[in-house]
Amino acid sequence: LQQQLVRYVENIKVESQPRSHLEDSVSTSIAVLWASHQADSLFDRTLHLTKMVVRRIGRQLDLPVTSRNLKRGPSTTSSQAAGNGDGRLAVPQIVLHLVDRLVIQKPSGWQVDDGKDDPDL
Repeated sequence: LQQQLVRYVENIKVESQPRSHLEDSVSTSIAVLWASHQADSLFDRTLHLTKMVVRRIGRQLDLPVTSRNLKRGPSTTSSQAAGNGDGRLAVPQIVLHLVDRLVIQKPSGWQVDDGKDDPDL
């Protein structure tokens, strides 16, 4: 398993992989490292190369807005934010979707629910 992991981490093209593949790669790599360590057979080379690649993957996943990791909703102008001109209100849009957080654009006119309006909810 360690030899396969080393071959994989030596050849992975982090920048061109989809997010889901990178996330799976980290999980699988950590599982192999953990199992090898538990079996008292973890090689230094495997650990070193895998740590380097996991760091590269982490940096790639933490990149700010890019076409690869951004799930952008339709853009809105200030006039569209209040409404679409046809009676429908614009809705909040996810403008940045990372593994551990979201950035949501809230059109003007939308109120954040703080629970104070209806304390029974």
